[in-house]
Parts: sequence; C-alpha cells; structure tokens
Amino acid sequence: MILTILNLVFAVILGGNPIKEASSKESKTEEAKLFKTAMKQFDMGKSLESRQILESLVKRSPENAIYNYELGRNIYYTQAKKEIAITYFETAIQYCGNDTMADVYYMLGELYQKQKNYDKAIEAYTNMKRFTKSNASGKKLQAELDTKIVRCKKLNSIAISKARIVAEK
Repeated sequence: MILTILNLVFAVILGGNPIKEASSKESKTEEAKLFKTAMKQFDMGKSLESRQILESLVKRSPENAIYNYELGRNIYYTQAKKEIAITYFETAIQYCGNDTMADVYYMLGELYQKQKNYDKAIEAYTNMKRFTKSNASGKKLQAELDTKIVRCKKLNSIAISKARIVAEK
C-alpha cells in the first residue's frame, strides 16, 4: 500500500500519469491482438473481416505505418477499386521506417502503372530503388525496377502520341 502511494507520488512529481500509462499499454496490447487477428483472417482468405479490423485500427492509430500499409495491401489484392489503396500507401510512406519503405513504393508503383499514371509509377519505382540492398537479390530487384521504369516511359510516350493524334483530328 505504502509502495503504491509512493509510486503515485513520484509519478505525479515527475509528470507521469500511471493510470493513463497503464491504459495506454492495455490499448497497445489490444491493438497488437487485433492486428494479429486481422493478419490471420487475411491468410485464411477472409479479406473482408481482415479489412474491417484494419480499418478500425487505422481509425484508432491513423499514423501507424504498418496498419495503413496492410490495409492498402488488403484493398490492393481483394478490391476491384484498387485506387482506394493509394491513400493508405501514401500515409504509410509518411510514417514508416526504411525497412518497409521499398515494399510501399513497389505497391504504389504497381497501382499507378495499372491506372496508367506512368509518371507517378516511375517516381514510385525510382524512390523504391533508394531502399533496395546492394547484395545480389537487391541488384536483381534494381534491374527489375529499371525494366519497369523503361516500360512505363514507353507506355507514357505511346499514350502521349495517341493523345496528340486524337487532338489533331
């Protein structure tokens, strides 16, 4: 009892709030459990259930890069309107660390390329190259990205040429 009172006194003196900190830890633990459930649901083919959990997690923690990235992936792989995923990927980029940055840029590049927004696809693939490793698999990935960039440039050039022809008619 005395120890608890002393802990409370020191927490107040030092500016902490032990009740708030305890509820914050509980909240993080609950979020971790929900996230794990969402990933299991997705792995079992229950993408709608997974997406609903991920949406609730993003609402709770809108700056969490992992929640945004996984929600974007869920939408990308399971929805017809894949462009909805762009918002989540762009949010993930704002808050994620270098370890997942390449994955996010790759997904964005793929989305933009499917939308025929080749300039943005090129930008995403180029940004991804900064986060690839210099080992053998990284070099292979760099070559793949170079191929994607060249393809996007060609497709963009074709689209511009077609637009000019239509405009001239």
